[in-house]
Amino acid sequence: MNFLSLQIKEKMAEQRISAHALEKKASLKASAVQNILYGRSKNPSIYTLQAIARALNCQVHDLIGGDQENNSLPYDTLPEPSSEKHASPWDIELYSKCLECLTKILKSKKTTFSKEKVLDLVQEIYLYSQKGYQHEPDIRFTEWIVEKNLR
Repeated sequence: MNFLSLQIKEKMAEQRISAHALEKKASLKASAVQNILYGRSKNPSIYTLQAIARALNCQVHDLIGGDQENNSLPYDTLPEPSSEKHASPWDIELYSKCLECLTKILKSKKTTFSKEKVLDLVQEIYLYSQKGYQHEPDIRFTEWIVEKNLR
């Protein structure tokens, strides 16, 4: 069992909440928490972690370890995923720049991911970068997410 699973289980026990109840409270799909707890989901998205942390009344860094001062990214300030109904207008230029930024980092590390994984990562980079980085991809976030997925 990994650190994340242990932390989630500990917080669930403190609050006397089941995995199913946590999934509902966090508005996650069925089995999302269970998949993390039992090792079937080894790299949950930052949005999943943020939803779990919010539902458990803690910070993301409490779940993944480390202290807030030494975290290289503001995990707990990520925007919530928007619903299609209220989604921001599509910014194809930003999306293209995010893909280009990811591609450069993957080339510099001499690695690649499957097409599906690349598209998932570009989507996460795009959503993160949309929150106000002058229509530019956040390079630190892109590097962090690549490293996270190389583990």
